[in-house]
Amino acid sequence: MSYRVICKPAGQGQYDYYVANIPSGRPVQGRSASPLFDACRKLQRMGVPAMMRVTLFHEGSKDWSVRCPVWAGEKLMVSHTRFAKRHD
Repeated sequence: MSYRVICKPAGQGQYDYYVANIPSGRPVQGRSASPLFDACRKLQRMGVPAMMRVTLFHEGSKDWSVRCPVWAGEKLMVSHTRFAKRHD
């Protein structure tokens, strides 16, 4: 199984997103400059296994844009259009 994150532009470098296939029925959605990584952090807090794959799709596209396991995505953020380690 892979979780599907669907995103669409919200303006000013932000994207509205939601996770399309959550078995628990609990909605995972938000607005972020890095919707895949943001969704990974939310899924990790929900207890989704770290090795579970998360795949980003742009709304209306059947082709995926980027994917990663939860453990990798929850540790990253976008910094000036480059990937960087997240510092809390």
